Amino acid sequence: MLRVSLILYLVAGLCGSSVRAAPTSTLTLAQAKKLVDKLARRTARLRQLRLRRRIAIGLDDHADLLRKLRARLDESPTATELAADEAVLKRLGLLDERQRYRDVLLKVLGEQVVGRYDVKEQRLYLSRQMPKASRRAALVHEICHALQAQNLRLKRFSRKMPQNSDRRLARMALVEGDCTGLVLEDALRGSGVDLGSAGVMVRAILAKGWFRSSPALKKAPLVVRRTLTFPYEAGLRLVQRIRRRGSWRRVNRYFRRPLETTEQILHAEKLRRRERPISVRARQLPALGSWRAIKIDTFGELLLSVLLERHLDREIAARAAAGWGGDRLVAYAAPNVKGLRPLVIHLTTWDTSADAQEFHYALLRWAKARFGVPLEAATTAAKLQRFQMGATKQALIERHRRHVLLIVGSPAALSVTLRTQIWARWKISGRKVSAPAVE
Repeated sequence: MLRVSLILYLVAGLCGSSVRAAPTSTLTLAQAKKLVDKLARRTARLRQLRLRRRIAIGLDDHADLLRKLRARLDESPTATELAADEAVLKRLGLLDERQRYRDVLLKVLGEQVVGRYDVKEQRLYLSRQMPKASRRAALVHEICHALQAQNLRLKRFSRKMPQNSDRRLARMALVEGDCTGLVLEDALRGSGVDLGSAGVMVRAILAKGWFRSSPALKKAPLVVRRTLTFPYEAGLRLVQRIRRRGSWRRVNRYFRRPLETTEQILHAEKLRRRERPISVRARQLPALGSWRAIKIDTFGELLLSVLLERHLDREIAARAAAGWGGDRLVAYAAPNVKGLRPLVIHLTTWDTSADAQEFHYALLRWAKARFGVPLEAATTAAKLQRFQMGATKQALIERHRRHVLLIVGSPAALSVTLRTQIWARWKISGRKVSAPAVE
């Protein structure tokens, strides 16, 4: 698992200087082993985990780390998954047409990479050019991952979840929040303050933002900024709340019973209740014939708020995405056609009818900003509206009970047929939803 220590952005923000500008000295393998051995024992005691074996070390030049990162992004099936992600993000307007998703990720991740803990190899790889000022923070962070691997089955958290981005983000928030919080508690050593009592400090740190030392992250699309920093920022808030109620051993309980949704991270009461997502299951649609699914995913509350924020105020987007119950996204590619944007179908279900109505209203505002005036008359009673996309494509938005359907990029002649088949064939909580009459 590739690991980028974004905690360095925090350290740089507190110091008021760029990590890249920090003085460096070449780190030898002997020095690295001595540093890691010494810090590993202290870090294990602080984190209340056993150091079951010596942490294996590897050293790379910065260029080697970048080369391995590039190779990982280019290998199959990662490259295929990135291409599908790019197509969906562009169809939804989350990525500009001229941007390549792989290149954006490579630029951001490669800008400040100083180390990674490889879960499969159980080895910590460090850059020989690791800045002195941030060396301890980086090492504590990566040693924390090694301790997670030795004690908390980290491998289970590092598995790919190509059909559930929401669950992946939620679980990574626990993993990264744990180690980010540990770095902060290590920095507070001797002050009489631990992470649990540092709530004011955590809020102040996060309010400063983590982007000042990363020009590439500043320039990255909103969806990239949010998804890369969410595990660290929201994860830190999560772990600080857990530590406020107990020791680090209390954090371990969440590794034994992993989180399921970003909703649980964003809302403490949802986590306390362990509110589970509502199942939304896609089914084959006869109207699409030989079209093939290239992407199946669950967006969750975080990504839905990011989608809306592309054209709406951040607070409005966050409120509209709250109350999320479950969702399913499927992107289809037309047969025998390459290079065209996919047809995206996204069905959400909400905790209450009021939540569905609020999201539906926000989604209509998003669609109007993206596609223009709807084809149907805009009235408060209208639950289905279509938008023209160029000469031959349409978008469709419809609310039915506690559910909201979004179709983007459908051939104009198919849009109404598709919505009828989706309502009739897709299942929510294991049941089909009767198709509403077209108003």
